[in-house]
Amino acid sequence: MQKTRRYKIYGKVQNVFFRDFTKMQAQNLNIVGWVRNCSDGTVESVATASANAHSIFAEKLAQGPKQAKVSNVKIEEVPLQEFTEFIISPSV
Repeated sequence: MQKTRRYKIYGKVQNVFFRDFTKMQAQNLNIVGWVRNCSDGTVESVATASANAHSIFAEKLAQGPKQAKVSNVKIEEVPLQEFTEFIISPSV
């Protein structure tokens, strides 16, 4: 069963290839959605996947790429959204 979740990642997560890292993890897990930088210094992602894929994805986001220092990942269940791929969206 597919679920959509919003991820908000805090810490040193911009200018460390976090969006590329997130896209690569999503593609490896067959997750669709998007990721973007936010003006408050966080990274946000909305992703649709199976519960198992979400669990692994959340673990990967908490680790981040080696240049990142993730301090927190907030996860929120949101209404199901359908996407065809995982993309890097423009920053907001």
